[in-house]
Amino acid sequence: MKTQIILIQVDSVSDLITNSSTDIFGCQTAMTENAIRELLDNVAKAAGESAGCTVKTSTLRGFFDEIKWYAAYDLGIRVTDDLVFEKESDNYFTLWLAKYRHYFGHNANAKTKVILIRGKEDNSIPYWIQQFIEDRLTGLRYHLG
Repeated sequence: MKTQIILIQVDSVSDLITNSSTDIFGCQTAMTENAIRELLDNVAKAAGESAGCTVKTSTLRGFFDEIKWYAAYDLGIRVTDDLVFEKESDNYFTLWLAKYRHYFGHNANAKTKVILIRGKEDNSIPYWIQQFIEDRLTGLRYHLG
């Protein structure tokens, strides 16, 4: 008898246990916050669904501050001390921005305006809307487990 092992990649352990999570996207676009909100609402409505998200204007540093613990993991930084992490967050922001500058433009910096799109509640953004945001709005996605 032959044994097969199947590996399934998950975004977080909480998804395995509860299947509860949300996502946040940072988008660099010429569109306004209201235009994006209207676009997402209309696209979802045409499919008979809700977009399930909030839309707000922020800065790249504001986006980073919302996802910094996930960004640390993304950068391979092992956080063992919250105070050290907070003290080094400017350096971590610089590393993160260097990695993802192609999403936000060559001259992107902490004050660069971005649109943040976030799930209103757990699992509220339909998967196909998430793909739309990534593909059409060049959204950098973080899965918040």
